[in-house]
Order: sequence, then C-alpha cells, then structure tokens
Amino acid sequence: MSSHPISCNLSQLFRLKSPQFIIIDNCHRIPIQGYGHAYTQPPHPFFSLNNVLYAPHIIKNLISIRKFTRNNFVSVDFDLFSFTVKDLHTGTPLTRCNSTGDLYPITLSSAASSRSHTALVAMSPSISHNRL
Repeated sequence: MSSHPISCNLSQLFRLKSPQFIIIDNCHRIPIQGYGHAYTQPPHPFFSLNNVLYAPHIIKNLISIRKFTRNNFVSVDFDLFSFTVKDLHTGTPLTRCNSTGDLYPITLSSAASSRSHTALVAMSPSISHNRL
C-alpha cells in the first residue's frame, strides 16, 4: 500500500499500491480507489472504522461485523426488528438501531464523511478483499 493521500470523504485516505476490486455475486468487479479511516460523532457513541475501502461505485456503505466488533471491542445482537451494539466487557448497550428492510441500517455521522447511511453485514472470509 502506498501512503499517497487521495481526495475523498474519508480521513487519512490513501491509494492502493496495485489495483484491487470488490467482487460481487455475478462476478462483477467494483474498483477500489483507496482506503482510509472514519470515526463516528455524537449523538452516536465513538466507534472507529479502520481500513475502510473507498469504492465510489458502491451504492450503500457496508461494514463488516467482524472488523467492526474487533476494532471497537463490542458485540452486536440482532433480532427481527433491530440490532444492539454492546460493550464487549460489560455488556452495556451502546446503541440500538431499528430495521424495517432487508439490511440493518445505522446512521454514523463522521466529521470526514458525507455518507451517513451504513448497513452492518456479515461477510464471508472468502470474499476477495480484506479491508471492508
């Protein structure tokens, strides 16, 4: 990876050293233009989103639950209507978000991001990228 910053809505955004892609169901390749970091702002609890891929052709922001829980020392509980993010050590609920559709959306306000609608998704380890 290169440390040459590029322009986008994430803080500390950097170009990749070589071209990389996100491959979706129909083998369509979506180019990744870089990676960076983002942080939530109030009214939400502080969460860090490290090594976020910048792929401008993706319609929705997606968060890997595995990466999110590891980076923030939290657990995520899902039910039919919502999910709750809890402190891993104490079990204290940090935030709860309702869901009415197929995804579990969360609004994460970031000082560096204009995209506010994000969805938590379970990602398979076999996915062709490792920085979602």
